[in-house]
Amino acid sequence: GAGKTAKKKGIYLVNGKKSYTELSNLVFPGEKGILATDGRKIYAADSDSDTIYAADTKDGKKMEFNELSTISKPEKYFKKDKKSLATFDFGFGYDLVYMDGKLYNVAAYSEVGADDEDDDDGDWAAKKSSYDDWSFSDDDDDEGSYSTAYASQYRLMSFSTTTGKKASLGNLPSDMERIGDYTLAGYNGKLYLIGGYDYGKKKMSTKVKIYDPATKKWSNGPSLPSGRAGGVAVQSGNSLVYTYGYSPEQKNLKAEDAVCPVNLVLTGKKWKTSKATMEPYFAGDKITRSGNTYYWYTGSASICGEGVFYTGNIA
Repeated sequence: GAGKTAKKKGIYLVNGKKSYTELSNLVFPGEKGILATDGRKIYAADSDSDTIYAADTKDGKKMEFNELSTISKPEKYFKKDKKSLATFDFGFGYDLVYMDGKLYNVAAYSEVGADDEDDDDGDWAAKKSSYDDWSFSDDDDDEGSYSTAYASQYRLMSFSTTTGKKASLGNLPSDMERIGDYTLAGYNGKLYLIGGYDYGKKKMSTKVKIYDPATKKWSNGPSLPSGRAGGVAVQSGNSLVYTYGYSPEQKNLKAEDAVCPVNLVLTGKKWKTSKATMEPYFAGDKITRSGNTYYWYTGSASICGEGVFYTGNIA
């Protein structure tokens, strides 16, 4: 349904379709970040400071973000060739997941290339690395100066919400090494790594991987009914709702012809296509993957008392 509209950017506590409270005194750390909640505290991962912050809603108007955990030495969790002269940068992944007293995130440690000061065609020379998963390129940036990551390592990491203790849970499954834009979500006490764009096969993935914190092992999950990447997934009741993102149906379409991908719902071990559809005000960001264009629909989706709620430019 069409919910209530917030008139300005900020952080809000949402109770239902027509009830929300602006946390006007709460200032988000850094320029941007990723949010999660355990129902009481709000957690924010900020890649500018490599820090996870926590704010307690019970503090009312005095609520503020305080440091919970900081990655001060990324090389403790990631491999780095001692002979390498390259610069590396740590960053949190898109999804911060709360589950059973811990926060989970797929973090990256990326080798950073040299600045392109005057070349406006987006090309750059990428060196091959022993831990090169896949390369990023700037397809249409003509501003003349940018820094590009060309070799990245990825680790699933956990952070205790009580002590801030952090741990590396290891690499992603080997068949996910050349896949980007996947989604991390929590469902019935396990972590789900969903879909993504396969740069090796040059198409969207239907893969679903499941990580069990109890056994510390990965297994295969129920495949998506069709390829999908860049979405958001949240658990509502006994179902996992996968929404937003981009899909093969958008390939090389004009903005006026593009539509937001349908919601996919996992209940138990089977995905179903939801009849409920999203209708954003405008097409998402135009991106290029393997020479083809797509519109990537993004936003925030979470849970409140009346179900899944969305924030962003939603009609």
